[in-house]
Amino acid sequence: ETLLAYTQPISSAPSSETEALNKSLWTMMMSEVIKYVTTGPHTFVPGLLVLSELLPLPLPVQTRMPLPEDEVLRAVNGRKLWSAHLHSLGSGLQELIATMSGSSFQPLLQLLRRVCVQLADLAAPTALIVSRGVLDTVLASLQNISPTSPQPNNSLTPESPCSGHSARLLNFLACLVTHASVKSAVLHLLARGGA
Repeated sequence: ETLLAYTQPISSAPSSETEALNKSLWTMMMSEVIKYVTTGPHTFVPGLLVLSELLPLPLPVQTRMPLPEDEVLRAVNGRKLWSAHLHSLGSGLQELIATMSGSSFQPLLQLLRRVCVQLADLAAPTALIVSRGVLDTVLASLQNISPTSPQPNNSLTPESPCSGHSARLLNFLACLVTHASVKSAVLHLLARGGA
């Protein structure tokens, strides 16, 4: 609620809802956090910790007694707001996932998994962003293509086993699809052929 109070969109000129969301302090703040996370290896863990603390916890929220209807509605609306504000930052989030998902440092991977689950749990559009980021990275690795290089490296034959990097990425994907929101987004993307 504090974050929401200080990051409301302020617009003096009339603009579309999408423009207002893209120019809101909330979106700009999250953009800076995402940029900070990927500035260097020394910022990976602290940046992901900040991002994880900012994002709402995944559902269901554990409580001793069932939440009143107004609390449930407020939680759902907050998640929809988060998703709307993060939608324009999809490419940055996908780059963040691609950069870190192939790491062999387990604490970093566990923290990235937690952030990915938190993002995917917000709404279907953010689940698709997370799933597309992971699937694109896995596909590029399996095809032995650098994400920035358009030409495949044909040093591996189709019969040869995948590299250690590809195995780590597939393991990360397997861990993520144990969560319903990611699983449904991955199945949707696979059924549509990645479109």
